[in-house]
Amino acid sequence: MSAGPDVLLATAFRVEVADASEGVVEVCIEGALVFADAERLWGELRAKVPATTVEAVRFDLSRLAAIDGGAM
Repeated sequence: MSAGPDVLLATAFRVEVADASEGVVEVCIEGALVFADAERLWGELRAKVPATTVEAVRFDLSRLAAIDGGAM
């Protein structure tokens, strides 16, 4: 039995950051994001993405089940 949309929206999200190779950091976000998660999302990004200068940050959102644009 698969989870319905209400269950997916209640699911927490997870942020994974791959080490920078060739100056590029890859950030993968999975789960579901809602507006109420915005502060936690940005806090995790600040904590996990290096503050040093990198050439680029790539976001992989392919594992997000749902997203509320207000969270971004």
